Amino acid sequence: MAPFVSGLDDQQIADLAAFYSQMTPTPGQGGGDADEALLERGEMIALRGDWSVYLVSCNSCHGPENRGAGTTFPGIAGQHAGYIESQLRAWQDGTRDNDPQDLMGTMARRMREEDIRAVAAWLSRQDPGTSQEESAPVSAAAGSTGALAEQDTEQYVATLTELGFPAPEDNELVHIPPTIDELADTDLHPELKRVIRRGHDLFTNTQQLRGENVFNAMNCSSCHLGDGRLPFSGPTWPAAVVLPDFRGKNDHVNNLEERIAGCFTYSMNGKPPAYGSDDMLALVAYHRWMATGVPMYPAHPIYGRGYPAPERPEEVSYERGKETFEANCAVCHGEDGNGLQLDGRTVFPAPWGDLSNNWGAGIVRLFTAAGFIKSNMPLGQPNSLSDQEAWNVAYYLNSQERPQDPRYTGDVAETRELYGPTFHQHSRYGQTRETDGHVLGDHANTGEKDFLKPDMIRPRDFE
Repeated sequence: MAPFVSGLDDQQIADLAAFYSQMTPTPGQGGGDADEALLERGEMIALRGDWSVYLVSCNSCHGPENRGAGTTFPGIAGQHAGYIESQLRAWQDGTRDNDPQDLMGTMARRMREEDIRAVAAWLSRQDPGTSQEESAPVSAAAGSTGALAEQDTEQYVATLTELGFPAPEDNELVHIPPTIDELADTDLHPELKRVIRRGHDLFTNTQQLRGENVFNAMNCSSCHLGDGRLPFSGPTWPAAVVLPDFRGKNDHVNNLEERIAGCFTYSMNGKPPAYGSDDMLALVAYHRWMATGVPMYPAHPIYGRGYPAPERPEEVSYERGKETFEANCAVCHGEDGNGLQLDGRTVFPAPWGDLSNNWGAGIVRLFTAAGFIKSNMPLGQPNSLSDQEAWNVAYYLNSQERPQDPRYTGDVAETRELYGPTFHQHSRYGQTRETDGHVLGDHANTGEKDFLKPDMIRPRDFE
């Protein structure tokens, strides 16, 4: 291609691009003699990933149906299998390195030869689509999980420690949650299987409830990667075995439904599904499915629970946090923090602003945000940022505005004081931003938008 392209000027390149963009795309039939098993493996990698080797799904970056997302991540559905294979191998051996933050290189180096052939064959047979508006609903959301449960515990822990996570202590419980794919082979009643699958669908594509229960651009899986199964990413299955229990945030004993309701109220800036409703039942059933085999109130601490915070440095910096964010995070989440949404579906969540979680969400606590960033970001590259960088980015992100805390009393200082001892002592809410003197959370007369809907149920209305 180089000899041909070298003679083209910018206008000719633009004209050619416009011409090819108008051609009707058709899916290929590449992959040679790919059998059903190989294509199934390819589908899993493309749509759900395989967290057993920390392999992130293709559509986590390339968007719904892998048809492209923004200007950085091109459509790969329908690409020729041979081309996909050759490029993956080029990233694998380092002869191609033009990907931002080494995202593709990292993934390619984790792939076996069989994985490369499988995903290339499957992608080549997919419809590239004529527009993103015509895309069908994605079958598994970005960040969905693969076959962790196919490994034994020793292999599972070895994968995590190689990625920089600590090995489990002798008294810690190591649980490998079952995948949604394994559900089909169980003896559970067909109706229970249907409800569990519905819960998984709601967890990974919570945006289907937008305007009813969700008022931002977040999914449950935006913060709880790997369908809520991934250790050190706030796995949600422990809630099924440790609740009911006392929770300091709302100062009383919570059950599993109320814990899920809190996520809708704060992280989704929304209105929870009604207790006992079909949607709430489905989410509870999915959480309990992930906890299969774990006793209630386990006697030992749970390995990989929560977002373990790295040690806090003596100082954190807004400016250095901004620099690290722009260098490592903005390629996906945008310099304006709006993330990326396509056709009403979230590809990259918004870390701040109207489309993000509100000031009552757990991740506005600096130690929680630093723990999530350190263990999970950039996506697929855990522990690649230093402790200092993780804290700086957490400080920067949570020095930006977002929707109001639903517990807001009408006065920011009063709200911070009221909920400070149990929550806001760890957040930036009510504090003054260094760059412009703005009091965070004070939306009055600042031009900052308050996305909290007037008809939404606030926590104090149902707690």
